[in-house]
Amino acid sequence: MPWASGLYSLALAFGWALSERHSAVAVLLAAAAVLSVVTALARTRFVAIASTAVSTAATGGGALALPLALGAPVEYAAFGPLAVVAAVAAVAPRLGHPLVTAAEIPAASWAGVALLLTVLNGGRLELVATALAVVGVISLASAVRPNRRWYAGVGAALMFLALWTALASWEVTVPEAYTALPALAFLVIGWEWSRKATGTPSSWLAYGGGLALLLGPTVWEVLTGDDMVWRVPAVLAVGLAVTVWGLRQRLSAALVLGGLALLVTSLRAFGPPLWELSQLTPNWLPFAAIGAVLLFVGARYEASLARLRRVGRYLSQLR
Repeated sequence: MPWASGLYSLALAFGWALSERHSAVAVLLAAAAVLSVVTALARTRFVAIASTAVSTAATGGGALALPLALGAPVEYAAFGPLAVVAAVAAVAPRLGHPLVTAAEIPAASWAGVALLLTVLNGGRLELVATALAVVGVISLASAVRPNRRWYAGVGAALMFLALWTALASWEVTVPEAYTALPALAFLVIGWEWSRKATGTPSSWLAYGGGLALLLGPTVWEVLTGDDMVWRVPAVLAVGLAVTVWGLRQRLSAALVLGGLALLVTSLRAFGPPLWELSQLTPNWLPFAAIGAVLLFVGARYEASLARLRRVGRYLSQLR
């Protein structure tokens, strides 16, 4: 009850201070300092966790409000909370288990708010790319901690978006020249990780980011552009090689991403003629084909069931 009363007093002071931006910054920073001291002196679990969460949230708010009070644009002020997120990621390993989660949840919320503000006010794409890269690096650095391995996927996705945004801001017409080497480097790192790790990691964590960076830009250009003279053969060759690699090594990431690249590129390159041909076929032909397949499966039910079981066992062994 005393803690809740103190928090209510701080919230009331902040509400009154909103009429003047400089006083609002002072109240936020004062609340963060007070609650940090309360966390250090807390003797109960609830007070320690709640004080940590509110202190982190108030620190992020102060870091955003201070540059705004000084007249900085919103897209620049958004880097203030990102500095708080980086500090939380650096300090979190030294905190106890409940306090880590209490600090990470408001920090992650501020990271999302900062990215949203940067994107919505992003007159300059290079600032958006920088913000995405900062959060991506923080996620990748946090992925080495226990029970935080899924941060690697988030960090890889953000780095991919940051690279793509930077290429768009530079008006690059051949993004493969900038993405191929980093993609190969990520694949080599994933291979070393899979080879030397005590517990074999998932193929999506080890190779998913590298394969997406290797195939994604070219597939996107095939879908959105008209320059398909060399991109379509390149995607078909690389996608087929990745798919065969996934089949041989039982890697679900390589199998899915390689097959998806082959399918999407084939539909884009050969889709319109095939679609026109499908419109010219009689309406009864698809039903006849499905009926013939069902008759064949029914006649060879036992053999088909055995094959399906083998396929199920193979899929269950993918990593």
